[in-house]
Amino acid sequence: MPNTHHQKKKYHKKSALESIEKYAEKKNTTIILIDDLLDPPNTPYIWDHKDKILTISVPRLQKLDEDVLLCLIRKVHSQGGILFNRDKNDVLESFKTYLDKNSNKKILDFFRKKMPESDFEALEMSLFLREQSKKGDDISIYKKEIRDKFGPRGTNISNLCSAGYFEDEFMKLSNELETDEYNAYYELAVGIRARALFVNSEMNVDTIEKAFDGMINKAIQYHIDKFNIHGIGKTNIDNIKKAISNKLKDADSTYSIEKVRHDKNIIEYCVTVNL
Repeated sequence: MPNTHHQKKKYHKKSALESIEKYAEKKNTTIILIDDLLDPPNTPYIWDHKDKILTISVPRLQKLDEDVLLCLIRKVHSQGGILFNRDKNDVLESFKTYLDKNSNKKILDFFRKKMPESDFEALEMSLFLREQSKKGDDISIYKKEIRDKFGPRGTNISNLCSAGYFEDEFMKLSNELETDEYNAYYELAVGIRARALFVNSEMNVDTIEKAFDGMINKAIQYHIDKFNIHGIGKTNIDNIKKAISNKLKDADSTYSIEKVRHDKNIIEYCVTVNL
């Protein structure tokens, strides 16, 4: 009897792990890790076939196998799956609601076949984060995951998405330009990052000015006549204003600067380069 019980326990452990790995490997699976127990409490995971959401209870999974969690995280990242780290069940409901009432479906359908798959995954995740941010949720942990998973390119996609470039500019240009022309412009904006400068909290006035000069050089090199500068938060706004003031003092006929937006917490400038 003891041996039978041990074998049964081992069988269930292996079965749960194999199921988790099988669902995790499916294309376009969203994996959500939570620190809560699921219902029933002894369930290590729930697989939502319709929306391809794999929800995993971290405490329950750790009881099955101490090494499974880390292996799964490494596996998901290496294979390009989307990974959410959260300690509340409400993120699952938020994501399911987002899928059911996806106001960004038009954007996703438009770009699905127009961009590399990894770029599309970054855009898909970024659009969800944009919706969460509008509701006032803290999305900093998700932004870090995009950076860790997709690198500087993914971070730029996230920033461009937040600023509305995909629907306000890329969709329009995709309809107006030949495919080769649009792809070249898209790569300049996304890969070369020559279309917009996004200032973050790690940048001071000096680094912003150096980044500004770099954007001018890119504009001249790639024949882009305009780029925008974006900043969110009081410190970033103050630093941008000081940097812009300094650049205006040194300005010659190379460029002109126009403030296009300055709300309480957001600032944006448009720099026109005389090519």
